Amino acid sequence: MALLGSSTRSVLSWGRSPGDDRECLLLPEENGFQLACIYERRRMMLAKGAISSDFTISERWAMDETSYQLHKARTKGDLDAWHTLRVCQMEMQWEYDNYWDAIYYIPVTDREVEGDGTRPTDKDYQLEIDSLLKDGLKSLKKTTKIKTIPTDLSKLDDYFSKEIEAWKKKKLLKLKNVTEH
Repeated sequence: MALLGSSTRSVLSWGRSPGDDRECLLLPEENGFQLACIYERRRMMLAKGAISSDFTISERWAMDETSYQLHKARTKGDLDAWHTLRVCQMEMQWEYDNYWDAIYYIPVTDREVEGDGTRPTDKDYQLEIDSLLKDGLKSLKKTTKIKTIPTDLSKLDDYFSKEIEAWKKKKLLKLKNVTEH
């Protein structure tokens, strides 16, 4: 299994060393920040460990950055923001079509949102982003690839245990079909 770290935190560290209080080379307010996060995750996705892994888990995918960039484009309204959004959307489609077997959507609830130092953590902002995520997911709902997970933490172990069992059965069935032909 490969676990992809936070591409956002990685981008925030560019040009700095631990304990360094200089600004990041690319500020979160800039249009290119969301693309940098997408491409940093892509670098992680294509790294040797992730490529050779049976499965890869990431805390985010390009839909997240696309939603944040859509919010930025609607708020700023400048042409660069809209052009950047289009590239984010293309990357989101690439990840959806070519990389992820399953995408798990975690709805915004009353739980606290952990700040990453780049985006507001207030509830209204998070609900706006969540609404943009839902709209984007509707546009991609071509398969059963997108799944909404329970927000009750006590149900997560059972939920993902079932998901893993289903994945194992699917993989065994594929292997059986390959060996029969």
